[in-house]
Formats: sequence, C-alpha cells, structure tokens
Amino acid sequence: MFRLAGTPLPPPSGPPRHVRPCVRDLIDRLPETGAIVTSAAYDVAAWNPLAKALLGSSLCGQPKTADPGSASARALRHLAGAMGTAH
Repeated sequence: MFRLAGTPLPPPSGPPRHVRPCVRDLIDRLPETGAIVTSAAYDVAAWNPLAKALLGSSLCGQPKTADPGSASARALRHLAGAMGTAH
C-alpha cells in the first residue's frame, strides 16, 4: 500500500522498550536476589536495589546500543561470570 501511494515505508516496530509495572513490581519483590530486566538488544531497562548494589555504575548511564562494549553488555557478562555461566 505504501509503495502504491508513493510514500516511504514506516520503520519496523521493534519489541517494547518500556518495563511494565507488573514486571517492575516483581523484581522489587526479590530483595535477596539481584534482578535486572533487559530489552531485546540487551540494554538494561530496570533493576532492583540489590542488582544496583552489585553492579553499581555498570547500570548507570548506559548507551542504547547492543555494542558488546556497552555498559549493559559488560553488566550481563559480569552477572554470567558470577553465576558461572559465562560464554
């Protein structure tokens, strides 16, 4: 339809990047477990207080990118290594 109308195609919509209140409530109810929520691009979208205490500045000011050097990627590698599941 867009081609017939001579207008450019809209960009594809990706997965949502917001954290639903029920998910935020869930991670807040895990005080003894560090919990993070990531987007499909592995950007850290939300975390609970213990995750912030464990990861600190790795969670703050991260770029919105899937770059392997991004803070979110480093935080996830750190978590995976701490759990003995690093790849």
